[in-house]
Amino acid sequence: MATSPAPEKQFQFLIGQWQCTFETFEGGIKKTSFPCEWSARYTFDGKMVQDDFTLYQEGKVIFAGTTLRTWVPQKQRWDLAFLSAQGGHYPNFFGKWHNDHMQIEVRNQDAQGEFLSKIRFKDITAESFTWDMYQSRDEGKSWSLDSIIKAHRVN
Repeated sequence: MATSPAPEKQFQFLIGQWQCTFETFEGGIKKTSFPCEWSARYTFDGKMVQDDFTLYQEGKVIFAGTTLRTWVPQKQRWDLAFLSAQGGHYPNFFGKWHNDHMQIEVRNQDAQGEFLSKIRFKDITAESFTWDMYQSRDEGKSWSLDSIIKAHRVN
């Protein structure tokens, strides 16, 4: 996707069914790899995108959740909220189109404390995309690769 689509259509590439691979990294080295599925659809007359993500290990669901995405013209950005089927949620994260990719930013917290996440949908074609997430524990001074998803359309 070489040029930026109209703002309200920036997640149109995600609509459909996807098979994917989820890889985690530690210190720049691949740690784990799991199969996953992703599906997305328009809701509320095309004003929102709802997508479901499911991660498997040995055929069993180990993580699943849904994201709601809506374009907010007044803010010129996407507002997103994620709910996990295992508990937990990320209510305040935001996305904007940057050149040839969608970038999403969120502030998270875990047992080690607060950190920033930067998520990108990139290498977007009609049949595939790559999703990656980087994390920073020093307010964005340095970033480390956390995970990558490589998705391929199944419909």
